[in-house]
Amino acid sequence: MDSPPNELIEDARRLIADALDEPEGSISDDDHLIEIGLDSISLMKVASALRAAGCDVEFSELARTPTLAAWRRLLDRPRSAPAEEEPTPGADLTVPFELAPMQHAYWIGRQRGQRFGGVGAHFYHEFAGPAVDAERLENAVRALMRHHPMLRVRVDEDGLQHVLPEPPWPGPTVHDLRSLGPEKAESALLELRDRLSHRRLDITVGEVFDVQLSLLPDGTGRTHVNLDMLVADAMSFRILLTDLAALYADPQSPPEPVGYDFPRYLAARATQRAEARDRARAWWRERLADLPPGPALPLVDDARDAEHTRVDRRHFLLTPEQRARFTERARRRGVTPAMAAATVFAEVMAAWSEHPRFMLNLPLFERERFHPEVDRVVGDFTNSLLLAVDTSRPADFAERARRVQSAFQDAAGHSAYSGVEVLRDLSRAHHGEQVLAPVVYTSALNVGELFSEEFQEIFGQPEWVVSQVPQVWLDAQLSEVRGGLLVNWDARETLFAEGVLDAMFAAYRSLFELLAADGTDAAWDRPAPEPVPDGVGDDRSRVIDARGRTRPAMVPGELEVDGRPTGVRARYLPGGRIDVLGPREPVRTGPVSGSAPGPVPVPASASASGHRDGDRTRDDAASEPPRGPVEEAVADIWRDLLDVRDIHRGDGFFTLGGDSLLATRCLTRLRAAGFEGVDITVLFEHPVLADFAARLRPGPTGQPAPALPALRTDPAGRHEPFPPTDVQRAYWLGRAEGFTLGGIGCHFYREYDVTDLDTDRLEEAVNRLIARHEMLRAVFDERGDIRVPEDVPRFTVRVTDTGQEGFADLREAMSHQVFDPARWPLFDIRVARAGRRFRIGVGLDNLVLDALSVLGFYAELGTLYQDLDAPLPPVELSFRDYVVGVSPDPDARAAAEKYWMDRVESLPP
Repeated sequence: MDSPPNELIEDARRLIADALDEPEGSISDDDHLIEIGLDSISLMKVASALRAAGCDVEFSELARTPTLAAWRRLLDRPRSAPAEEEPTPGADLTVPFELAPMQHAYWIGRQRGQRFGGVGAHFYHEFAGPAVDAERLENAVRALMRHHPMLRVRVDEDGLQHVLPEPPWPGPTVHDLRSLGPEKAESALLELRDRLSHRRLDITVGEVFDVQLSLLPDGTGRTHVNLDMLVADAMSFRILLTDLAALYADPQSPPEPVGYDFPRYLAARATQRAEARDRARAWWRERLADLPPGPALPLVDDARDAEHTRVDRRHFLLTPEQRARFTERARRRGVTPAMAAATVFAEVMAAWSEHPRFMLNLPLFERERFHPEVDRVVGDFTNSLLLAVDTSRPADFAERARRVQSAFQDAAGHSAYSGVEVLRDLSRAHHGEQVLAPVVYTSALNVGELFSEEFQEIFGQPEWVVSQVPQVWLDAQLSEVRGGLLVNWDARETLFAEGVLDAMFAAYRSLFELLAADGTDAAWDRPAPEPVPDGVGDDRSRVIDARGRTRPAMVPGELEVDGRPTGVRARYLPGGRIDVLGPREPVRTGPVSGSAPGPVPVPASASASGHRDGDRTRDDAASEPPRGPVEEAVADIWRDLLDVRDIHRGDGFFTLGGDSLLATRCLTRLRAAGFEGVDITVLFEHPVLADFAARLRPGPTGQPAPALPALRTDPAGRHEPFPPTDVQRAYWLGRAEGFTLGGIGCHFYREYDVTDLDTDRLEEAVNRLIARHEMLRAVFDERGDIRVPEDVPRFTVRVTDTGQEGFADLREAMSHQVFDPARWPLFDIRVARAGRRFRIGVGLDNLVLDALSVLGFYAELGTLYQDLDAPLPPVELSFRDYVVGVSPDPDARAAAEKYWMDRVESLPP
């Protein structure tokens, strides 16, 4: 039964009081909720809660009239039935699920060959504090990964997410710098930071989260945390850090299981917000032609072609007192602090952008209230919003902020159709040229501090933080730190013209400090000051913008002489000298990413020489029908996906209306049809049908790949001999003394240093793994065949009591072992003990475990050591079942053999 409007208003009043930390009775119906402190994020939560109760209401409607009295009238409208909570206890996490729009954008952007891409969406944090215990840290991280399924996600080549039973994380890498002097330790830390802060985690195998540890000469430590944003947004990162601290502090009291998960959230959003998405899509499509480009900022001359992947951070801190003044002055003028801060950024972008109308990309931290526990779920809930900013008319700062806020409210009211999807529409509207929104403003105001006190007590305070996002030039971020505001920019340093980032950031800081200054607040009621470049005085000649303001260095504008515009395009160089660029060009409209001095609609593809391998580049193919079975197969898929009947050899995928999401589906269909050489980067680099098809290879028969045979278990034959794989046989033969470079085993050796090890528990965990995995019991007979005995003796972990020198003896004895394949076991685990310190040596013969199996071995050993009764997924198929049941397709093998035999004479040594 629907709640009456009065009850819903009281629910809203309660949410507002909670957000403001005020008594419910203090919130009157006539209070202007923004003026008394309600922020946009809290207002979004109110809108979501009302929708969950059946009210068809959007954020923008609440924001335009921010009083409870006005909301009563909105809630009198007819309502739908409240959203019903799912009765099922959880989704089947073994079933792959699609990427959300922002996840898909990250996935596409990380592909090699993407303009301003080729990098992961990546958080890197360093925490300086006590030297945490490596073993305890490992146990806490493994428990965290078990608790949050998104930390076990891998993304396949078709863009589908798979939750793995166990992550491939090998444990924390420990960098022991204690023996170095202070200067060398600091140098080593900087080198490590340089490497870790720009990692591209391998999401194809499930590498999405990593924690490493540095031990320093003064007894302190650094904890290094890497997270791929594809699996967790900023609010999820806060959940992870909070849970990690709790698991480290008290391993026996893990967080309560979460009764909801990210795949269920995505499914609920797809159904429950479908109508709102349709309305929002129509709203955005009506405005496509009028959306401006991103800010036309001064970039280097080779901006279109150079990599420019390195991100550097600039930051400053607004004190709690400055924040309080800034917040109070914004609210008094009817503006949220987040929108006032966004306007500071917009004013700086306007000063350095060649054009006064531009588009900013704003991440939104949206979590619809589909389930009571949605706030405990980890995932990438981020939406993106394209905010059009128009600074062509003069305005004082407060008025500009109100205009920016109004534009934000309108756009946010239609955020059910995401900015990622709008950019896809824009790319189609621009004939397949990829449109980007590369300048980002991220506000985390009023979401709370990212690092809890409990976390900082254990791991220390943040020492270094940086983020990296594909296809983003500049990400301005605002977050709460110790009662103040951390204001930072993460920018691609080498992409911008020399000196530009420093000058822009200095102006940004100066305007923030002016608006938050002690004493007068007159700056709010005046236009933002002009950032006049160094070296410019009262000269007869000036470079000005459309409003007559002096341009900063490197930003094109119009040359003015003796107060009169000349129609000549010019810019200041560093030092104040004027560089004349030529006749002034008409102001370009339409959303293409601008730069100076070159134009930037970012092409869907470009060759190394800079010429587009564009759509319809071959006149002779423009009207020809597809030729041959490969082109026909591609054309059929394009017709179906793009809803286009007539497709020619010279047509381009993106010109015909394709986008990155449809490109992903196209490649999935091609793989299912048996084609090889299918890669997302190939389609982006060669979008013309004839060119793309020329890079595909049909399967061996030119037909779809044959279905793999169903593997059957053979419990009765488990202990019968079976042949090794070719690689195993090579390892078996190669350890014989008579072979060149032979006489050694293929051996994986690793050591762990831990404190207060329970060796009995370790031994029991090892023996449970031996009972669980048949290949840990395997031996090889005299012919090289594999046999799994029905039973093996209990494995004993040998423990030696010794001093520190015994650690070196352990390594000497174990690191170069050559196991006898005929004798069990084909692995060894030993422990050296020196007081409370233990060193574990683990040697594994790759005859029985490949690399992925080794990772699984360590993951399950850690799980069982922590909890001997921990549930592990059942192992129903044996390695023998696989080897005996799988054989290559004869035609595929014959084709592969011919391929290599044709080339064997020309293969280099």
